[in-house]
Amino acid sequence: MSGQQALPSWQVAAVSAVLGLAVAAGAVTAAGPWDSGQRTAERARAAAQDREGGERHGDGAGSGGADGARASAVLAALGMPARAAGDAPAPTSRGLADALDPLLRDPALGKLRTAAVVDAVTGRLVYGSRAGTPAVPASTVKIATAVAALDALGPDHRLETEVVTGPEDGEIVLVGGGDPTLTREAPGEEPGDPASLPQLADRTARALKERAAGDAGNDDGRNGDGGGGEDGSDGGNDTKDRAKDRAKGDAGKDRKGDGEDGDSGDGGAKNGGKRAAAPKVELAYDTSRYSGPARHPIGPNENIAPVSALMTDEGRLDDSDRGPAPRAEDPAREAAEAFAGLLRDRGVDVTGKPRHAKAPRGADRLAAVASPPVSALVERSLTNSDNDIAEALARETAVASGEPASFAGAGRAVRDRLARLGVPVKGAGFTDGSGLDRHGAVSAELLAQLLVRSADPERPELRPVLTGLPVAGFSGTLRSRYADASAGTGMVRAKTGTLTGVNTLAGTVVDADGRLLAFAFMTNGSTDAKGAQAALDRMASAVANCGCR
Repeated sequence: MSGQQALPSWQVAAVSAVLGLAVAAGAVTAAGPWDSGQRTAERARAAAQDREGGERHGDGAGSGGADGARASAVLAALGMPARAAGDAPAPTSRGLADALDPLLRDPALGKLRTAAVVDAVTGRLVYGSRAGTPAVPASTVKIATAVAALDALGPDHRLETEVVTGPEDGEIVLVGGGDPTLTREAPGEEPGDPASLPQLADRTARALKERAAGDAGNDDGRNGDGGGGEDGSDGGNDTKDRAKDRAKGDAGKDRKGDGEDGDSGDGGAKNGGKRAAAPKVELAYDTSRYSGPARHPIGPNENIAPVSALMTDEGRLDDSDRGPAPRAEDPAREAAEAFAGLLRDRGVDVTGKPRHAKAPRGADRLAAVASPPVSALVERSLTNSDNDIAEALARETAVASGEPASFAGAGRAVRDRLARLGVPVKGAGFTDGSGLDRHGAVSAELLAQLLVRSADPERPELRPVLTGLPVAGFSGTLRSRYADASAGTGMVRAKTGTLTGVNTLAGTVVDADGRLLAFAFMTNGSTDAKGAQAALDRMASAVANCGCR
């Protein structure tokens, strides 16, 4: 801290896990437990100085543990005040102005400089400099996207990718459900691991073989009533019902793999001592959940894939899981072709190439897999500044709000959701969910008030917005922004935003008196990106380290 010896790393990690969240505030503690999978992983990474941030996200983000109950003990161990934020004195406008006005005059900042600091306990704007003036937000707009998605979908909602029957016999359709994290890797063992395309192929192959076995049994004449043979395989409607029930139960519950699902060595299912012929199907794929242009307005770019309801690994063509990477031109087709190959590996005869088609209404579901919960997707989007997840969350907000799932429809849906929350949306425009588009505009006060809403004990569903914020010097996009001895290391939790000429920072701190504050600092027109970033970091550190009274 300023004027003090730097805290040891374990103490900084403890502070970042406790002070950096609204659990330090008495009002927020009342909202419930905070120990999400993201925070558990984050504390482990911080303590070990792991270089990665936000890679894995637990199944129950925002819904486990009880860090609020431990806040006093941790603060006391650090020799810091342990009173609730509601009892801690609030900073004054004059005190904050004395601390921030000189920093806001830094020549590295662009012509447009805006700032807002809001008391999270009262919701009062305690410091503002052009706080209501819209500015290009860059990636800090992901805060708005996250709040809108959690409000529209809920933190426990999952995005399902399914396989259904086609309009004709022998046709199946792979239906995209908007999950950009669906992976070509084998299923993981953790509840928050992404849905697995190989696991979906396992389940689909099993369902197809059981149907083939049922059909063979009916042709044999031994099961004319559609009942099961001695091997337990069902025929007729029983097979359809069982496949649908299993798909519904499997999606998102069993994340470790299906055991016999992957066993396709005989190329077909047994029936009464005979082997049914290998299932033969034509594969189509359905991306109709989303509409409008798939290509982001910035054009082809390694920071984002074309937005599609069906893709694997965010359309990445390498083995990366974050950051810039070569992207598929048509992520849906790539995913469908990969799925066809996986089915063939499992003894299913897939004829021809996958074609683009819409699944029929009322089609039978054969199999499904589900994404991690929206809470975990929000955390990953914020920690890693994941553009593909942000765009998916924006479009899913549109779907839930009755808007077209396009860039324009998502923008309207996000703005409407935020307006319902009572935050200042005047002048705000949402042209994408990720902040890559330079035509978007939000105010510093809007961003700060969204963070205050996320700390509201009456809105626990928004808590993943706070738990997903990177920790200064430790995780995500803030890991390298603060030196080890920086006054803000471990104390500032914030979302970064960077485009050419645009630098923004919005997050939360607990000040020296123990008061929880939300802030947003924005500059447009800078010609010194590193200098502007450093200036914003100094402003956040100043808020964290002064009582400002």
